[in-house]
Amino acid sequence: MSFNQNILDPTTLLAACGGDRVLLQKMIDSFRATFPNHLSALREAAQQKDEFSFRRIAHQLRGLTSNYSTSVAAQAAALEEMEADQHIDPIMDRCETMIQLTRDLGDLLSVLTLEDLQRASRIQ
Repeated sequence: MSFNQNILDPTTLLAACGGDRVLLQKMIDSFRATFPNHLSALREAAQQKDEFSFRRIAHQLRGLTSNYSTSVAAQAAALEEMEADQHIDPIMDRCETMIQLTRDLGDLLSVLTLEDLQRASRIQ
């Protein structure tokens, strides 16, 4: 399996799970169970121009994604820095990009095996 380096950081994820198949699966299951609610809340906070909630949720997404993807976590960090009083279009555009990247990451994780992860981390 080949990984889009913009979506998944195999070395980071392998280090986070310590090469443990059971822990990797628990991490993936937890991520996949958690991220949809975060994405919905992020979109709602952006639409409501609720800066406190928007930043809090972006921060949570940064933490949630950091073991899986440094690039997706960086997108979340950039969202965390956005001002809610900015024009809504740039915020919503960045928000939708974050939502799509996180969904893509979730899809990739759903088919990921430890062997795929180990192989990809050796290639890097």
